[in-house]
Amino acid sequence: MCIVLFRSSVPVWPSIDGSLGLTEEDSLSYARNFYNFGFAFLPLLWAVNCFSFGPFFATPTLSLAFAHVFLILIIAYANDSLR
Repeated sequence: MCIVLFRSSVPVWPSIDGSLGLTEEDSLSYARNFYNFGFAFLPLLWAVNCFSFGPFFATPTLSLAFAHVFLILIIAYANDSLR
């Protein structure tokens, strides 16, 4: 929903903060920074996750148990999606 105030050629997007909120340039800057940092650091987070949980999934009994649970979840999802 775009609201044009005072017959301006630039659309003004309403905010929950009203006049206390950020300017459009500042909010776009924050959004770009969040996107770039997330894009840069998400693979690092995945690597840390694999490093910390890798030994847990490497044991054969746990791997087999998780394979069974995963198979049951796939079958349940397939049955639910066929309805």
